[in-house]
Amino acid sequence: MNNSNLLTCPFCGKEPKIDKYKLKAIMVWNVACMNDDCPVHVETDDFESQEEAVKAWSQRTPDTK
Repeated sequence: MNNSNLLTCPFCGKEPKIDKYKLKAIMVWNVACMNDDCPVHVETDDFESQEEAVKAWSQRTPDTK
């Protein structure tokens, strides 16, 4: 998959990690910021596809200013 849609962490600006692992009987994907200096721990829920996890991570709320 092309991860060009994967944005950096919205809190520290570092590149996140995409992870695939087995959860119960299925393989799932999630995206998380692994920067120890990040002011918050940020990660997505678990998704059945890498595309869904990247889409969830890269979603940002619109600026309401």
